[in-house]
Amino acid sequence: MGMRLFKAFVLFGLMLTTAVGEETTAADAETTAAAEGETTAADATTAAAEGSGSGGEAAGATTAAAKPKVVIKLPVTTTLPPPAVCKCLGDDELLADVDMSTKILTTCLDFKQRVTSDGMGNIAEKYRCGTRTPDNPTKDEDSICFCMEKEEKVKHFHWVMLELRDMNARHRWNTYDYISKRLPFNYLQEPKSKIYIDLKEDIEEIFNTIMINTAGARDKGFVRTALMRFNKGSGCIECPTSTTTTTTTTTTTQNITTMETTAAPAAGGGAGGAEGSGGGAGEEAATTEAATTAAEGARKRRNAETTTVATTTTTQIVYDSYYVQAFLEFQFMKEIDAAYFETMFEGILDSGTEGFNLTHMNASYPEKNTCGNKDLTDLLPTHMKSMKHDKEMSFINVTQKYPNGTLKTDDQGNTKYVWLNKTHIAQEDIIRLSVGEDVNLECKDPLSKPSADQYDLDPYDGIITAVCQPDEAYSVRVTQLAVCKVVCSQAKIPVPDLKSGLVFEGISRPGAFKLKKSIDMDPREYIFSGDKIVYKCKEKNYGIEGGADVTLDRYSCTDSADFDAAGPQNWPVCRPQSYMIEQAVEIMLDRYTERIENRYKLIKYQEEDGEKTIQENDHILTVTIPTVIGMIVIIMITLLCSRNNSPVCSICASKS
Repeated sequence: MGMRLFKAFVLFGLMLTTAVGEETTAADAETTAAAEGETTAADATTAAAEGSGSGGEAAGATTAAAKPKVVIKLPVTTTLPPPAVCKCLGDDELLADVDMSTKILTTCLDFKQRVTSDGMGNIAEKYRCGTRTPDNPTKDEDSICFCMEKEEKVKHFHWVMLELRDMNARHRWNTYDYISKRLPFNYLQEPKSKIYIDLKEDIEEIFNTIMINTAGARDKGFVRTALMRFNKGSGCIECPTSTTTTTTTTTTTQNITTMETTAAPAAGGGAGGAEGSGGGAGEEAATTEAATTAAEGARKRRNAETTTVATTTTTQIVYDSYYVQAFLEFQFMKEIDAAYFETMFEGILDSGTEGFNLTHMNASYPEKNTCGNKDLTDLLPTHMKSMKHDKEMSFINVTQKYPNGTLKTDDQGNTKYVWLNKTHIAQEDIIRLSVGEDVNLECKDPLSKPSADQYDLDPYDGIITAVCQPDEAYSVRVTQLAVCKVVCSQAKIPVPDLKSGLVFEGISRPGAFKLKKSIDMDPREYIFSGDKIVYKCKEKNYGIEGGADVTLDRYSCTDSADFDAAGPQNWPVCRPQSYMIEQAVEIMLDRYTERIENRYKLIKYQEEDGEKTIQENDHILTVTIPTVIGMIVIIMITLLCSRNNSPVCSICASKS
């Protein structure tokens, strides 16, 4: 059988080749013949020179040139090339090209981030965004990609608390205040609001551009800048509503000193008894000397001691505006110590930052912390017994402590422990995860999955991922976990036969008001136990068995991870609803007939009752009056017998 198919295939190929290649063969025949003729002529000449056998060889060459050459063309199949390798931010190849890295950073600005457990910030995801087309990165599925594996995630990071101290109104906390239902709110505490996202992406883009253009950051494998939350910063020092007043008081103490002033004789006043100009000059000189001496005495008296006292009155400043404080995380692939990072970042701030008027005085560097286990893994065995986690644990007994932290001991000096019950001591896990580390939680039953998985990046993997946050709490708490339910695969949804005319419409979940249509379902989405599968009639104006119902929702997913749908021969059939009117009329006539029959039955019963003689009994004379008389007699006898001097009792009394 296989050889026959192969021969038929070859013949079919020959036919196609002959039909399609006729023109090509005709066109190329002359060229081929000419070429082969030249070759044949040359071969013939050579053969003639060689000897007597050349004639046969020349004839054979001519015959070969005249016969067409047949080429069998088999169909060619091609396979799609493998997808290009995903190149993620922080790879050395991308960091070598600053422009390429900048384009990818811009493309990945709005990639998915989880919200913190308090709903007021974002989690700095450690997976890296990338692209398969580095030369032209886009958000298309063929271009954008992510490095999600543990060994491919961010290795190192540093935190910066940056206060945006400038005169930009976008960097003032009060700009984002609003009132809703008489309650105050702020958009910077709502990570899903467009205002929050716009400011977040603007700040991230500015620092991404600065860091990728810094050689020190590229050498350490810079990945990206992640803004985790906004905080209310300090008050605006440019706009105080009150001022600080300084009062200065001056006290002067004078020391009075008595000075003797002696006038010197005039030089030339009595020289030679000369009168005239000489005498006048002597008097003027004497007057000048006396004035100078008196002035010196006055200066000595005015040389007093002066004491100045400054009194400062400080008034509490009430700010009417506050700065915005941004909590940033800078991610790297290579190890970078805190001192190196702080020096590099302060140099960036002091050299000027586009869009900000900042210096290193605006930045602080919070310490990295760890997360406790009391809200998640410690409570899982008691509050969610159907789930398990992959966190490494090491338990110790819980000891009793005083408020100051010292241990409590008994009279013998033994440590006191906290007892969980009468037989077991309470224990606690001492292994704490660092910020950014994950804990994966899943159902113990392999057939079950969490009925709600909206707290991590993949809602259809059947695993809830909780990450350690900067506030020393996990992004998911035990109270947020959903119960585990048995799931049915979409691949096992029963398919109705063609005769039924039904097609799959969607899923109806208990308590849901809206049908989850099949076109809106993710191929990996689970169908939980109790969910109903809904079918509808494919043809218009058709109903289930010709009735008013056009959908069928009687089948559902069971606890055995399978559907309780009908067998191949038991599917309801969709029929035209045109017969529904006739059936409705028949039903209406049947009911009307029944009502008429019931009416005639009532008339018949009334006539029969009228023919019967009804005897009425006088219950008052026969029952009520005798009963009352009997009760009165009994009461009177009882009263007579109850008296000590009763005549009735004296009949039976002994005579004395």
